[in-house]
Amino acid sequence: GSPGTSTGIGDCSTSISSSWFYDDTDVTVTATISVQHSNIPVLTSNTSSFQLAQIPTFDDLTSAGMIATLSHHPLLAGDTYSVSITANTNGQDLSVWVLAFIYDTDILTYSSSTTSSSYTSAVVTEGTGTLSLSTSGLASGVDTADVTGDAISVLTLTFTVSSSLSSGIHSNILSFTVTQM
Repeated sequence: GSPGTSTGIGDCSTSISSSWFYDDTDVTVTATISVQHSNIPVLTSNTSSFQLAQIPTFDDLTSAGMIATLSHHPLLAGDTYSVSITANTNGQDLSVWVLAFIYDTDILTYSSSTTSSSYTSAVVTEGTGTLSLSTSGLASGVDTADVTGDAISVLTLTFTVSSSLSSGIHSNILSFTVTQM
């Protein structure tokens, strides 16, 4: 980015293609930063190495149940965090469901839920570190065949990571139970 007018400091960022990530191994990459003024190099950093973690793979559900798809990258303080819930109906239609979530309020703040368009909007009951969500049936015009399969979209929850969260590895942040399906 361009340098600030008062400090002369600029922030730079870049994105890398998902093709740099592999599903069978981590990859080591190196980076060097070169600063130029009027197209003349004035500073070059030392070369730094870092690891690109392999793309995670997960087993599909092979029987009736639900699965939460979590972030595949580290989250930082203040980040918005979405969790998608899908179901394997094991050949049966999924017309109603009830889910219970427990989350660590020191780390996450519940923001919102978005029910799949196949269902009536979920009723959300919120407590301290708990959520209960239930739907009363299918949305108008949805056929039972539309909610039968091994990857039926159920809902997406959105959380915000605490702005005061310290860096590090945090465990047991979110769990959920399928109460009824």
